[in-house]
Amino acid sequence: VREKIIWANHAPLGCMSLQRVDLSGAMLKEASFSFVDASQANLDHAYLEGASFQHAVCSGTSFRGAQMTRANFEDTKANLARFDHAKLGEANFHGAILVDASFETAWLPKAVLGHTNASGSSFTHASLIEADLRKAELAHVNFADADL
Repeated sequence: VREKIIWANHAPLGCMSLQRVDLSGAMLKEASFSFVDASQANLDHAYLEGASFQHAVCSGTSFRGAQMTRANFEDTKANLARFDHAKLGEANFHGAILVDASFETAWLPKAVLGHTNASGSSFTHASLIEADLRKAELAHVNFADADL
C-alpha cells in the first residue's frame, strides 16, 4: 500500500514508520524525520529544505531531484539511497552511512560529508565545491567528472 502526503511543512514525523511511503513532490520544509524508518520511501522531487533526518533509516530511499538545502542527515543510515539531481547545498551528512548511495549530478556545495562511510557511492558529475570530506571513508567512490 502506497500512501501520498502532499503538504506537511514543519511536521514532526519522528518515531514512526514511513517504509515504502510515496512522498514524491511533497512540500515538507523543515519537517523532522529524526529517528524515522523511511526505508525504500519515495521522496523524489520533494521540497525538504531544512528537513531533519538525524538518526533516521533511509536505506534504499529515493530523493531524486529533491530540494534539500540545509537538510540534516547526521548519523543517518542511507545505504543504497538515491540523491541523483538533488539540491543538497550546505546539507549535513556528518557520521552518516552512505554505502553504495548515488549522488549523480547532485548539487552539494558546502555540504558536510566528514566522518561518513560513503564506500562504493557515486558522485559522477556532482558539484562538491567547498564540501567537507574530512575523515570520510571513500573506498571505491566514483568522482568521475565531479567538481571538487
